Amino acid sequence: MIDCDRLLLEHKKRLKKALEHLKYSYEKVKSLPTSPQKINEQQLETWESFVMRFARLADIFIIQYLRTFILSKDPAFDGFVRDILDAAEKIHLIESADQWMGIRRLRNIISHEYKDADLEKHFKEIRDVTPLVIHETEKV
Repeated sequence: MIDCDRLLLEHKKRLKKALEHLKYSYEKVKSLPTSPQKINEQQLETWESFVMRFARLADIFIIQYLRTFILSKDPAFDGFVRDILDAAEKIHLIESADQWMGIRRLRNIISHEYKDADLEKHFKEIRDVTPLVIHETEKV
């Protein structure tokens, strides 16, 4: 049997720490250019750090925290990401499963493969959605 209360506490601690890191990086990228032609090496390193912190927070929140929270209420739950997000929306842990599916899609794109030509678009999308991610994860 899974000790959901203990796991939730662990996930919450990791989530809070990841949230602080993301906020720090977000403040740094807010004023940076997004165009690869206008980004120097130092700025690219800052962007890459921000992107990885975004991905890490999304993983901790969706796959670990939300899933464990839902399991604590329904031990028979056996769903995938969409199921986790639908259940989380239903019990008001998140505002919109669709928004979080978009966040998950972004996380997958940036964590795996992306074309340099799409870099500017992805940087903008991630930067634009980060306030929502911060707002929703701060409620935990």
